[in-house]
Amino acid sequence: MRRLCLLVACIIWAVSVAEAQVAFNAATYGGNTTGTSQTTSHTTAGTNRFLAVCVWADTASDLISGVTYNGVSMTLVDKQLHTGLRYHYLFGLMNPAIGANNVVTSASSSTFIQTLVASYTGVAQAGQPEAAIKTTATAQTSITTPLTTVTANAWTVNCVGSGAGSAAGTNFTERTSDTDFNTVRMGDFGPQASPASVSMTVTSASTNFSSQMIALAPAGSTNVTIAQADDAVAVVAGGGAGTTYTFSCTSPATSCTHRITSPMVPKAGDTLTTSVGAIINGSIVLTSPTVDGSAWRYDSVTARSSDHAHTGTSTDCDAGVSRCKYPEDLLIDNVVKRHVTSTGAVTTGTWFYDYAANKVYIGDDPTGKTVELTVAENAFKSTANNVTITNLTIEKVAVLAQFGAIEADGSSGWTVGHVEIRYAHGRGISLGDAARLHHSYIHHNFQMGIGGGGDNTVVEENEIAYNRSAVVGIDIGWEAGGTKFAFTNNLIVRNNRVHHNDGLGLWTDISNRGCEIYGNRVDDNTWSGIMHEISGACIIRNNVIRRNGLTHPNVAIGGKKCFVPDSGIFVAAAANVEVYANYLEGNADGICGLQQDRSSDETFFGEATGTYRLRGLNIHDNFIASAVASGTQGVGISADYLTTEVVDLSGTYAGANDTVEVRQPAGTGYNNRWECNHYYLSDGNSAATWWLFLDYTNFANWQALGHDSGGGCTSGAGSYAAFSTYVPFSEFAVSRLRFVK
Repeated sequence: MRRLCLLVACIIWAVSVAEAQVAFNAATYGGNTTGTSQTTSHTTAGTNRFLAVCVWADTASDLISGVTYNGVSMTLVDKQLHTGLRYHYLFGLMNPAIGANNVVTSASSSTFIQTLVASYTGVAQAGQPEAAIKTTATAQTSITTPLTTVTANAWTVNCVGSGAGSAAGTNFTERTSDTDFNTVRMGDFGPQASPASVSMTVTSASTNFSSQMIALAPAGSTNVTIAQADDAVAVVAGGGAGTTYTFSCTSPATSCTHRITSPMVPKAGDTLTTSVGAIINGSIVLTSPTVDGSAWRYDSVTARSSDHAHTGTSTDCDAGVSRCKYPEDLLIDNVVKRHVTSTGAVTTGTWFYDYAANKVYIGDDPTGKTVELTVAENAFKSTANNVTITNLTIEKVAVLAQFGAIEADGSSGWTVGHVEIRYAHGRGISLGDAARLHHSYIHHNFQMGIGGGGDNTVVEENEIAYNRSAVVGIDIGWEAGGTKFAFTNNLIVRNNRVHHNDGLGLWTDISNRGCEIYGNRVDDNTWSGIMHEISGACIIRNNVIRRNGLTHPNVAIGGKKCFVPDSGIFVAAAANVEVYANYLEGNADGICGLQQDRSSDETFFGEATGTYRLRGLNIHDNFIASAVASGTQGVGISADYLTTEVVDLSGTYAGANDTVEVRQPAGTGYNNRWECNHYYLSDGNSAATWWLFLDYTNFANWQALGHDSGGGCTSGAGSYAAFSTYVPFSEFAVSRLRFVK
């Protein structure tokens, strides 16, 4: 009976997907106009509508500034210059207004304009078009445009222009064309029963062509339930864009595991969620071992069809842990074991995967225990936009280092909230443009909790803890710990709790500009709490940062301070960073800057010479406290031994260890400065704390150099006690830090 019910459920699901079909609605040719705008009346009807507008401008300049329908701006799908003579544009709009309304094409200066319009019904109302392509052909008698659809029953829409009269060809149902010159046509083809490459053709005498083609997904089913017995990967692959998938549980009814062996690939506008605590698990359970000497052996174990063709990654491993490069991990009752390089090395707490023989050897007795091998390369991976993932637990994913169990790099508009992500080999999640990660618990991932890049991403109200496993052994200095963001613009990281990560807590590294990091509690990470490296402007404010960097392996490198990332806040070779209103207590160092020669990185990442330099560093109105002994707490700037761009007041290079740069008053040279900070140390003014590159001084001399002229330092024994009395750590004290706008 249960099998029958599952079959019936599958049949119902399949029918519901096929119920909605894309259909042609209407088409209009707007004629030709010479001027700065053209108005075309077009009538739409039906449900789940999509409007496509093709524009030709008889100019070699990019002059079309936009298209509206009923006053609503349409989205530019793409544009291209046609044989150096004309510009070809394609615009789209989901859910356009019903009835007769005006399409208004606008240009920045006067030009010849032609507008063709086509509307469709039964189209998914998120993430459309689902695919697009543009192409040209020179001195040909036809142009054939190929496009691979994403969704079953998708339609393709094509707009083609030519230098001579043309005609519809194969797979091209013409809907409208210019009646003036017979050179621009708009048509469609569909439905395509299953995702495949579709080619549409337009013919002519020998001439030049320009083509733009899109695919439209059907509205399909909007709600699909995925049962434990279902193949979740296949269900998501077969659904239309904009579908909501709900993972259900039958045993037990309130929490259950959905196992996958390959990634789910959401489409634009999809939502993936659960109301019953479903767990997405990317591992297989190993059973029936054979005793093999002092080990236990599992036979016929295949991780994935590619069998590690991609293990040439540059992942750096700790000494003696070279197999950290391999993405599979083995867990026994949720405890990860170290991957060794041979059967002879297998002992308690270790395992070995013989990939060639498809055998797994473990050194722990598995009797009565659950042995899991991670195999899925991701849990979710897609470049589709506007995907939402909520309420799920995601675990045990064999994702390569620097990629995420949730892999959204290359996408835009993802929202991930109220999820738990754990036991991923690489990152828990990698984010893309305009992503929001919120109210989630990202923990015990073996390389890193969160990573990614892009513009306008927000990470807020999360707990990011216990990431990076010394057992797995991915090198911290290469990339491991709580978070790492690269190539971002306007990143916001706020109100997160970041603690007990083995490595850096919050890390922005490589060309992050316009970021803001505030309201976070960053405690007990083994390296710096917050690090901003080889990047641009960033504001770091109103954070509570405690007990970070205390176990950094180089905490006392040559007796030098502010030299390695062990401080509460560490800024390395970055420009125009403002650090204020932070509360730091008990970190290995306080707030530090590091001047470095990163010219090779500038070349590698395509940045202008001098971009990665410590300049414009403005550190003010912070509270910095430590109860440790004299000379072990650092504040200031150091320089590494390779620095070659340190300047004195006249702007000339004065040596790799020159200390003049940090002494400059505001407004001169690199303009790095400390102002109005308050220090509470074990022995106050006499501490060897304020660092100028590779030397130190006391607070009085520090002030004489023009720094902290408005700050203060409590002198003598008991100064740290005075700090705890004056600014006790509490939520109230944290709120008191918000005194600087």
